[in-house]
Amino acid sequence: MTRDGLPLIGPRPGRPGVRPATGHNMLAPATGRLVTCPGLRP
Repeated sequence: MTRDGLPLIGPRPGRPGVRPATGHNMLAPATGRLVTCPGLRP
């Protein structure tokens, strides 16, 4: 878990198509929806 309790989600520089999503704890369902959202894909 991150210090502030918020997840780390986003693209990885230099790695197209790689989106780490970690530290989500109880927010896993929302995290899953976020990383699969077509609007967030490169």
